[in-house]
Amino acid sequence: MNIIGWSRSLTPEKAKALGIGYCATLEELAEQSDAVSLHLALSKETRGVINADFFARMKKGAFLINTARAELVDQAALAAAIESGQVAGASMDVFRTEPPGEDPLVANDRVLATPHVGGFTDESVNRAVETAVDNLLEELTNQ
Repeated sequence: MNIIGWSRSLTPEKAKALGIGYCATLEELAEQSDAVSLHLALSKETRGVINADFFARMKKGAFLINTARAELVDQAALAAAIESGQVAGASMDVFRTEPPGEDPLVANDRVLATPHVGGFTDESVNRAVETAVDNLLEELTNQ
């Protein structure tokens, strides 16, 4: 797999050090990618940044993966891009409304929608258990 990246803070030197290709613009990334995986923070600059123009620039049949923030993507533009075949499909674990309920993207056969469990790792579960046990022991010993 040839991995390329774009970020507001990525430089050609950082990309080289990471062993990935460098894209100077988000548009360049869209034009070169077979699959785009989003890892952006939500801000006023990034809200809706993945929009109809972005989808039009993507290679026909490319995929979008959004595990960052739902508000990064114009949902109607994504649905239209999938319907037209410009985008082959999408995968997401973030939604504007949680749980997503009757979201048309969730119902689309070309969208893989899963619960957002990014913080649910072995380490986070172990730490939660340790914290619960510590709190229980503290309560029991302080009575």
